[in-house]
Parts: sequence; structure tokens; C-alpha cells
Amino acid sequence: MNHPLSPARRGSGDGDDAHALTGPYAVDALDPDERALVERHLESCPACRDEVRELRETAARLAATTSVPPPDRLRSRVMAEIGTVRQAPPRKVVPLRRPGLAGGTRLPWLAAAAMFVATVVLGALLADARGDRSDAGTRAADRIAAIVTAPDTRTATATGDGVTATALASRSRDEALILTSGLPAHDTAHVWQVWFMTDRDVRPAGLLDDVSAGQDAVGRLVAEGLGDAARIGVTLEPAGGSPAPTTPPVVMMTLPV
Repeated sequence: MNHPLSPARRGSGDGDDAHALTGPYAVDALDPDERALVERHLESCPACRDEVRELRETAARLAATTSVPPPDRLRSRVMAEIGTVRQAPPRKVVPLRRPGLAGGTRLPWLAAAAMFVATVVLGALLADARGDRSDAGTRAADRIAAIVTAPDTRTATATGDGVTATALASRSRDEALILTSGLPAHDTAHVWQVWFMTDRDVRPAGLLDDVSAGQDAVGRLVAEGLGDAARIGVTLEPAGGSPAPTTPPVVMMTLPV
């Protein structure tokens, strides 16, 4: 793998280089020299420390949900893409003035891809959820990989009160991968529904896969029709879903422009 910190770049722009490696650092994918550089940078960069901590916490929760190995070709596809795009500086999360959780950061797709390497079992998870490990499972895994590795994929996150939500959105593919962890328990008469939101309207994106509640529970959805959505929200709805939200969002992710 060609990391952003190649020999030709060592010694110039160390702060930028260190930030470009926070994603791989979070999943222990650096050589000793790169690791040392990042650790020196983290001593004086609270934003990068927060980013590394959040990536590790999210990856740990997702990885804890399964021990099913991912397809080798899926891992290779994602790993091959990681070194091709460098990270942009993180942006501060700005809470929304409403109940529930809210946040957004332009965590670039490199960090998302690095997290995906640590939790690449998502392809197998999705196949398991659909009860199909053959062709349909492979297609689902390929679809997830295509979103993660799309050049324009951007990541939005929201965390708090034991809940973590991450959306990987690709405008060019008109798709988003939504992952949640730690959603509260609900009865069988309700479901978690995802919404694409603009200033003009709110559109149903789909239902999260059926998951149990708690810190180790992971919900996921690959949704089409991203369009010009500025936010992605999750609400509790009656079984089968609703044409419009009937409850306030428990989590809201603001997509980067």
C-alpha cells in the first residue's frame, strides 16, 4: 500500500502528512516511522485526537458484532483504493438545536475507508442479514465497497448518549451507506427508518436492518436516491415505515457540501 506519507514527501508539511494518516493510524495500519509522526502530531492537535478516538470507538463496536471473515477480493479492493486520496482537515461538529443527537464533519473518505478495512465484515454482515451468502451476498458486498471507494464519498457522523451513526454518501452514485450502533430498544410494532432531508422536503430512504438494541448492535442500510439531501436522519416509526416522519429524529447527520 502506498501511504500518503511516501519517502518523497517525508520532511515536508509534517502536520498535513500526519493528519492524512489519522485514519490508517486508528486501525493500526502504519509503519513505525509513520506511527511516530502521527503520535507527535496528536500531542498538539485536539481535533485529530478526537477523530482517532471516534474512529476507534466506532470500529470497535462494529467489529464486535461478528467474526465472519470478509471475502478476500472485497478486502483487496478497498485496500487498493486507500492510498489514492489524501485527507482534508477535519471540521468542527456543530450541534443542531433540536432534541436528540446531531453532528456533521467532513471526515473524508480515506478515514471512512480505513474504518471499513477494520470492519470490512460489513459485506458478510449484510449477506447474513439477508440470509444469502452466495451471489446476492456478493452483490451487496460489492455495492458497499463501491460506495466506500467512490472518489466523491464523504462521511457524516453523529454521536452521543451511547449512539453512534455514520453515513457514507456518494453523490455520483446517488447512494448512501448508513451505519448505526447503540440505538435504544423498541417493540416489534416499530422500526428504525432513515430519511433524506433537504430544506424543501423529507424523503424516506429505507428501514435499518433488524437489530437488537445496545452498544454492540449495528444497524445498516444501503439507500438509493440521495439526490441533493443535506441531512440524513433516523426516526422511530410504526412497523413497515411511514411516508413522512411521525417522531423527532433520534440522530441527525449533516452531509458535507
